[in-house]
Parts: sequence; C-alpha cells; structure tokens
Amino acid sequence: MTTKRLSVPLLALLLVAIAFTGAPRADEGFWPYSSIPKAAIKAKYGFEITDAWLNHLQLATVRFGGGTGSIVSPNGLVLTNHHIALGSLQRLSTADKDLVKNGFYAPAYADELKVAGLSLSVLQSIEDVTAKVNAGIASTMTAKDAAAARQKNIQGIQGEPQTGTLKQVVALYAGAIYNLYTYKVYTDVRLVFGPEYQTGFFGGDTDNFTYPRYCLDVGMFRLYENDKPAQTPTYLHFSPAGSKDNELVFTTGHPGSTQRLNTLAHFKYRRDVALPFTIANNEMREAAVKKWMALSAENARQATSELFGIQNSLKSQRGQLKGLQSAALMAQKEASEKRLRAELAKNAAKQAELGDAWDTIEKSLDVARKLDAERNFVANAAGLNSTLFQMARQIGASITAVHVMPVLHMFTYEPGVTEAVHAQVKKEREQHAQKYLELVGQRAAAAGVTCHAVLVTSDYPYEAIVTTARERECDLIAMASHGRRGVKGLLLGSETQRVLTHSAIPVLVYRNGASPAGIHASFLS
Repeated sequence: MTTKRLSVPLLALLLVAIAFTGAPRADEGFWPYSSIPKAAIKAKYGFEITDAWLNHLQLATVRFGGGTGSIVSPNGLVLTNHHIALGSLQRLSTADKDLVKNGFYAPAYADELKVAGLSLSVLQSIEDVTAKVNAGIASTMTAKDAAAARQKNIQGIQGEPQTGTLKQVVALYAGAIYNLYTYKVYTDVRLVFGPEYQTGFFGGDTDNFTYPRYCLDVGMFRLYENDKPAQTPTYLHFSPAGSKDNELVFTTGHPGSTQRLNTLAHFKYRRDVALPFTIANNEMREAAVKKWMALSAENARQATSELFGIQNSLKSQRGQLKGLQSAALMAQKEASEKRLRAELAKNAAKQAELGDAWDTIEKSLDVARKLDAERNFVANAAGLNSTLFQMARQIGASITAVHVMPVLHMFTYEPGVTEAVHAQVKKEREQHAQKYLELVGQRAAAAGVTCHAVLVTSDYPYEAIVTTARERECDLIAMASHGRRGVKGLLLGSETQRVLTHSAIPVLVYRNGASPAGIHASFLS
C-alpha cells in the first residue's frame, strides 16, 4: 500500500490528511482549526469538512506536554504513544516494581494509577483577539514599549487562573494574528496501560522518527473528575476494518515547529552552526547518562526515560543535519528563493517594503555566528549547566546564594596553641567559602541573574538556611539531594531533609555533584 500525505497543522494542533495514492510525499498545509481550507480539500479530495465534524475532532483531541492523545471512549479513556507514556511509567516505578521494563495494565478502574503532576487539556474554543491585543499600541512606541503593552493586554485577556480552565493567547504568523485558546484541564489523570519497554521500542531503537514501525508504540490513560472517570461523550470510535487503499484519513494533534519557510541563510546557519553544536551537546549528555547508568541497575532504571529523550532528539537532529548537507536540497532552496525574489521585484511597492528582508536576515545570522559561542555558554547554560539560573532569568527573579560553615570546635592541652590554630583554620575556611560564593556570583552575573551571597556560621545548617530564607523574604529554597549517606545518613540525617521538614517556604530538591566543604543552598526571590 502506498501513501501520500497532506499535512494540516493546527497551531499547537496538527491536522494531517493522508490519501493512499501515488508515491509517498507531503502535500502543503499546516492550518489551525479556525482556518481549514475546506473548499480546497473538497475540490482536491471530494471530502466536505463541516463545522460539526471539526468540532467533534477538536473535542476528542487531548494535549499532553510535548505530545498528543485522543479520547477513545465515553468514560475518559485516552490513547497516546508509548513514548508519551514513558515518563509516567518511569515516575510510577520503584526499585521493586519497574513499570518501564515490565509494563503495566489495569484490568479495573480501582487498579488505575494516578500520575502526580500530570494534567491533560482539551481545546474548547478559539477566538480571534488580535484587535484586543493591539489596543493602545501606537506607531510612535519603541519596540520594547509596544511589546510590554501587548503583554499587558494579553494578561488582561487571559484573566486570573481558573480551576479546570486554561486561557492562552497564542501568536500566529509572528504576531500578525492573536488567538485566544480556551482549554478544559483535567488534573486527575490515571495510567491504564503501557507495554513492556522492549515491546514499546522493539529492537531497542528510539524510532518514533522512523517508518514503517515495528513496535507497540501505545499508552493509555483515563481522565477523572470528582474521583470518578470523566464523562466524555465526544470521542473517536475504533474502526475494526481499519484504513483501506485510496481512503482519506485525518489525524489531529499538537505538533512541534517547522523551519519550512526559513531562508537559505537560515538553512546554512542551522547546517554549519546550530545543529552541530546541539548534536555535540546531546552526545556529551548521552555519554554522561550512559556512564551513570552503568554504575548500577537502579541507576539504569531511573535514567531510562532521560536517555530515551536524549537519543530521540539526536535521531531527529542527525536526520535534519543529513538533509541540510544535501547539495540537491540546498540548490532547490536557492532556486525557490530566487523565484520568490524575482516575483517580489515585479511589485515596486512590495519591493520597497520587503525587498531587503533576505539581506537583513543574513546579516543578523552573521552576527549570531559571532555571538553563538558566548550565547550558548552563558544564556543557554552550556558552560554553567545551571537550571536554577535559567529559571531565575525566565521569571525575572534574583538568587540568594547561602554557604553555611559549621562552627569550628578545637581542643588541646597545650596553652596558647588553641587560639592561634583556631584563628588560622577559621581564616582559611572563610576564604574558601568566600571564593565559592564569588564563583557562584560570577556565574550568576554571566547568566544575567542578580545574586546576593551570604556566609553563615552555624552548628545547625538547616536552621541557618530556613532562617536566612525567611529573613530575606525568599519564595523558593533550592537544595541539592546529595549529603550524608550510609551509616552517617542514618544516624545524623540529611540537611536537605531537615530543611524540607522545617521550612514553611517551598523547597526544590535537585540532583547535583559534590560541593565544597559546608552546606549550601540557593533561594529565588
């Protein structure tokens, strides 16, 4: 059976029509639900798309974080890919019960497992709010002021958060159009089914960019409301007969992005700079994760999902790079761009308005080439490797870096020795701590984040951390999960655990390598 694809994206939603005729190739089209070219599809394929049909498809489509699912029963059953369910299988696994390796199936509602932190959304409506977003924007405004005014309007349109509802203003066509998407959000989501890892990824290949596929790439969840399976009268029905030759098939989903309309200069930049760096970075991460997984079976179990994500990205990125290294593809893009520029030149007004666009883009990319090494090291944290800095920069927060130095207790029977040695050791420890805090400050400054350094001496580090966070009115405490292990951990306990127990402020615990002597924490405020 041969296939021909008509891709029809819907912003974050994707509509793909597949006709089983001719050689496999992609037809044009990435469209939102609100602007499907119904007449063109009817003229080409003889299929009439009605508003009722589109609404049914929209209400049966579920948005995962980074993926798509479909409602396939009147009782909230959601069908998705195994690689979308993999993170939930990993989260629900333990050292004694590995759901990733062995799979999971709930024969009854009572057996379904709630996935903490997972919420799924169903698009209810789309509204054009372009005029509202641009209200009050004057041509005399600077780009910065105009952007701030639009953002203020967007916040007003979205309103305050509502339980069970998400309102999101989406920019289309680089801000030419703004749509308000309103979603129904389900926060009680339970795992129903996921096959064994080797069945979901037959042969061990992270192949969700490869077709045909030879694996059971499927996962199932259920939506719940008020602790009961959600009533979902709008759902997609299974077809026992399946698809046939020359039959038109539509798929709906939440796609990523496309560089289809990038210029030739963009293509060259991605080929020569962006993709090689990204691939090298992910290869380094892959090697590090594999090395960590090789240390123990438990490490391997915990990192299965992370390794898949890295390898999955690498497969896509290597494929993109291979495509861009094709001389035929680049020649095709260059010829296409010349034709477009020639057509533009026939219209004097449009030529005056848009004729320099390609040159402007090429010049900006030349600047990007010169800045990329520094930008990747600092802004993308490739050199600093600090998620905390990225979080702080994104939300406009400052960081308070705290180093707690234990009180130095020394005893001796020789008079006069204690004070001298004590003073020298204390001085050296303080210098070491200050250097550590200076390094944190330098890295924060390089990442564009305001950082306040605090050195505290205490026999009870957790008390010092909690007190400092409270006194400085911090909103979040971030601490590494390393600390005392084995017998020491059993007898003395973990400072991170004590902070979790005694803090009234939220605590973010993350994995990290060994730190200098002393206990440290960072606060966001």
